Amino acid sequence: MGRPARSLIMARRAAAALLGAVEMGNKTVIPYREETFCLQLLNSWEILLKARIVQQNRNRLTAIFRRDSNKRIVRDPQTKSPYTIKFVEALNRVGVPNNVKNNLLGVNAMRNDVAHLGILSTELSTLVLRYGTASIVNFGKLYQEWFGEPVAIPFLLPVAFVGRSNILLSGKKGDIRQRQLLNYLSQLVSSTDMSETSYAVTLQVDVSVNPVAGGGGTIGVTSDQNAPQVRLSDDQIVKIYPWLYKDLTLACKNRYGDFKENQTFRNFIRRVKQNADCAYERKLDPKNAKSQGQWRYKPGPTLNLLDTKYTLLPT
Repeated sequence: MGRPARSLIMARRAAAALLGAVEMGNKTVIPYREETFCLQLLNSWEILLKARIVQQNRNRLTAIFRRDSNKRIVRDPQTKSPYTIKFVEALNRVGVPNNVKNNLLGVNAMRNDVAHLGILSTELSTLVLRYGTASIVNFGKLYQEWFGEPVAIPFLLPVAFVGRSNILLSGKKGDIRQRQLLNYLSQLVSSTDMSETSYAVTLQVDVSVNPVAGGGGTIGVTSDQNAPQVRLSDDQIVKIYPWLYKDLTLACKNRYGDFKENQTFRNFIRRVKQNADCAYERKLDPKNAKSQGQWRYKPGPTLNLLDTKYTLLPT
């Protein structure tokens, strides 16, 4: 068997880069994890897209060299090595499905804005998971379509992306730059092409923590009761649901212009408590079924629900 084509070698390195991105994303205790995940995920896609361009041009590497207005190759002034085209140019040249393009534009926006500034809000942490999951699935499908061989699709663990960040975009104290980024990401989602059922801009990843007779809880990437599960300790549950009632009301006061801690709010919170992705009743004595409970809240999903009830303060 001869040497694989240059484009296939590049594609296989892209798949290896994807595995590295997921490995980093699943390391729950490493700071700057989500930012690094975005960087590595886009790196894997950039290599894959350039591999596709090389493949479409008879495996000529010069097809991805950057050129000036006179069609001359642009080189590094020190090393004289040729520059390659940028990510967005590669994306436009390949011609991927609309949902794949919007997904990658979203990941690229988070990569550029979040990783370079080093700031990640609770809302953005959730979107990194949703965009990242769809991006990984899309990668596997296009890799096989373009290069005719399967690639093992790794999974992001939701537990790695919840309960990590307490940075909120609340009212006047919020980061305007990241609020603009959130609005842009929302526009990309709203432009989803429903005819492209094989590809997604984002994918919802369900995280559920359910008390069981033996204590502790379970967490998974699917609602399938037969799926593999990871048990969470009581400390991990507290990390996923970091807010007490007083933390929630303080955030609301800083976030909404029409917020009042009245009966209307308390009635709405009863609905929030019915959503396992927002609230969890932690027994003060987990071994005692009759123990007094303490309600705890997950910031991102809880605020998303409250955003439908109250008016955000101007940014």
